Amino acid sequence: MKEACGEHVFRSIHRLARRMDLGDERIAKEFNLSTNQLSTLRWLSRLGGQAQLGKLADGVAISRSSMTAIVDRLVEAGCVERQRSVTDRRRVNVELTQHGSKLACRMPEPLLVQLGRRLQALIDDDPTETADHLLHLIEVLELSAAPILTFHSKESDPSSSLVGHPKG
Repeated sequence: MKEACGEHVFRSIHRLARRMDLGDERIAKEFNLSTNQLSTLRWLSRLGGQAQLGKLADGVAISRSSMTAIVDRLVEAGCVERQRSVTDRRRVNVELTQHGSKLACRMPEPLLVQLGRRLQALIDDDPTETADHLLHLIEVLELSAAPILTFHSKESDPSSSLVGHPKG
């Protein structure tokens, strides 16, 4: 019974992650920008339309060198502009252009934010128990992420269990 429940939870999480990926890909295609570029525009908009490159990289949770490349492409697309700090030329500020602001306003809310709002509603109903269960689930997923993510590469048999071990 526990094994079937665990398998059901895993499949549900996998479906959710896939739907989120597909939703992000659909939005990226619609706006002709990568998902990282969309995240950068969203974050920049949340910060009032301008931020230092490093702060933007931290907010989007990617490296500064990756953010530099993303900003390069957003500059080419006319969505942002770089401005050197007047007081410290080493600092680069990134500012939304009018075009970038319009795009940011038109973007739908990310699916992850929608999920977060729904989870918050569950936590509001029963904060301690729901939070404990979610935190435990996250810990389990983090500890076993590698085997779960690679179970099909080692086992081509669809009857094998979800953690990569053959039944029997």
